[in-house]
Amino acid sequence: MIDSKVDGLMVVGALSRSSSIDTSVPTHEVAAAVLAGTVVVVKNAFARDELRRLRAAIVAADLPFREPGFHESESWRNRREVYAGTELDILYDSSFLAVERPGDTIGPAARSTAERMAAYWRALTGDPHTFVAEPNRRALRCWAMQYPAGGGCFGWHQHKLEPTKIGLILALSEIGVDFRSGGSEFETPFGVVDATPYHDIGDVCLFRYDMRHRVAPVDPERQRRWDGSGRWTVLIQGDPRPLEPVTV
Repeated sequence: MIDSKVDGLMVVGALSRSSSIDTSVPTHEVAAAVLAGTVVVVKNAFARDELRRLRAAIVAADLPFREPGFHESESWRNRREVYAGTELDILYDSSFLAVERPGDTIGPAARSTAERMAAYWRALTGDPHTFVAEPNRRALRCWAMQYPAGGGCFGWHQHKLEPTKIGLILALSEIGVDFRSGGSEFETPFGVVDATPYHDIGDVCLFRYDMRHRVAPVDPERQRRWDGSGRWTVLIQGDPRPLEPVTV
């Protein structure tokens, strides 16, 4: 389903894999659809082999665990396991990738992928943020998310619209090969949209950032594994912290 739309979901094809992402639907029309509540999946925006190599490199890096926070001097990861009642509501590894840190364990390996996503995000939002902080704005942040086989998930939640505005989720795992079930679902003005069947490796899923969404359990019938199996994604976000007041 390329260059088509159903209620709450638009699927378009990428025309090129240059420094940004181009589609047959003009970028301003894609942005308007997303901000109006439509989930957009851009197919084949990244080469599959490139993403398989990146995923393998992140696994091999074996990043150090840190408590959640804004540790930006190096790449790090954090594992969350939260129960709502008797059932898992959150289960994932999140890895912060310091893409602008020379000599970092893994960040530079993800830089070209992150920069292409950021270039498209800037085209969609009109915002100038980069991965380097400046006096009047904080830096974008790049994350790799692993939802392991055996129930990896992230229950229904939402973010503030600013400063990210439009969320980008790049799929690093192949449906039917790396995992069989579980993926991103969204509460849109048109009803709940399950993007999973359309959001395969190399595809970028776009959504309005303050829209409620979740990651449904990944292969919950399987034994839980933290060996790199399951569903992997890369996303970028604006730093949500307010700017410090400027002193003179």
